Amino acid sequence: MDNNFVVIVFAKAPVPGQAKTRLIPALGAEQAALLHTALTERAITTAQKSGAADVELCCTPNSKEAFFQYCAEDFDVALTEQADGDLGERMLRAFDSALEYIERVIIIGADCPALTAKHIQHAASALVNADVVLMPAEDGGYVLIGATRTEAKMFDDIHWGTSSVLAEQRRNLSACGLTVVETDTLWDVDRPEDLARVKALKPPLEFFLARMKKRLLLAVICLFSFGLQADVTAPLISNFAFSSLRPGQALPNAMHFIALPKIKHNVVSFVDDAGVTVLKVDSNDSAGSVGIPIKASRDIGNTTLEWRWKISRKLEKADTTTKSGDDYAGRVYVFFDVPLESLSFFERSKIRIARAIAGADVPTAAICYVWDNAHATGHTQWSPYTNRVRVIVLQTGTTPLNKWMGESHDVAADFKAAFGTDAPAVTGVAVGNDTDNTDDAVTTWFGDIKFTKRL
Repeated sequence: MDNNFVVIVFAKAPVPGQAKTRLIPALGAEQAALLHTALTERAITTAQKSGAADVELCCTPNSKEAFFQYCAEDFDVALTEQADGDLGERMLRAFDSALEYIERVIIIGADCPALTAKHIQHAASALVNADVVLMPAEDGGYVLIGATRTEAKMFDDIHWGTSSVLAEQRRNLSACGLTVVETDTLWDVDRPEDLARVKALKPPLEFFLARMKKRLLLAVICLFSFGLQADVTAPLISNFAFSSLRPGQALPNAMHFIALPKIKHNVVSFVDDAGVTVLKVDSNDSAGSVGIPIKASRDIGNTTLEWRWKISRKLEKADTTTKSGDDYAGRVYVFFDVPLESLSFFERSKIRIARAIAGADVPTAAICYVWDNAHATGHTQWSPYTNRVRVIVLQTGTTPLNKWMGESHDVAADFKAAFGTDAPAVTGVAVGNDTDNTDDAVTTWFGDIKFTKRL
């Protein structure tokens, strides 16, 4: 069939207490919001499979919500914002805007997981010979409406959210002189009794939350540490020196190797360098970091993080702005104890999913100091995977190879510049490199890394 139609997915942000409110008695506010998240992902995927010329996610209260930004990136879907007014006024504005550039427009919600790409295709075909297409819902509403033209009063005086919606919509369309085709009647998810049908879906609705989980697997390496909570009774600074170990020694129990499933692991070892034991990390189309029990409890405003490092070669194909090029010749992560409750619901949900995947605590914020190949020293950006990791370039492609470079950084100031608040306690540090995205290779050496008090 021809694809001269657009699908607009109407969705609200998954805010607990405001999304799927009629399901809250059965699920609780946060689980109801998570269900809404999965339903929205399914609706976008269904729309994209329909063969439409374009798919648009029409957002409320605004497109800047974290969940909508995630959808734009992960599903490559265009974001627009719903107009003011009731649902009818908002749909009328969406129709009129889209019909300026395409002949057929279909609007769906995010609460009908029974809707398939074939249903949308059938609706689009029906619009070839009709002004409007409706797909009724079992509860007296409808799950899809499409149009080739509109009338100003087509959505007037409809009691949205009631069992009379479909009948009132039919009345209006007839009064406006619009020709209408109705297609299959489907069920949607509005009431607790609908949840049994959700569980029987094929593919299961969990598949769409699994999309987020797969993406978060790639972010776990950015946010992995020894334990999220800082020990307020611990000394102000707790350091660990590579130089205190023997060349050839295995990783001590206080340290651990951090890796992702199904990605080749870096090879780490302790080696002698001019009479001093240092950490050597060999990466060959692989990735991984070493977690170090370096902590700074309570106020870190008067401390400096110091270390030295060197690399064997620069990574020519790395591109820090993309996921496919997110490789570095060297990384130093600093993890922070940001309270989970201070984050948005969507950010909290992502962290909780990441913790479930990792089987351990995943911190809520990190600074990642990197040895880049292209950007100038001082360049800073968010990680391509998460806005909970701020990347700061310290060395670049013009730095001499195989030469020790010393670093000294005010971590508290870097945190405040990135996240806009005073730095909390540091819960851990990790060092490493990665070449798995660009199929490259590099060796990186790290000397002792430590917090020191400034005079």
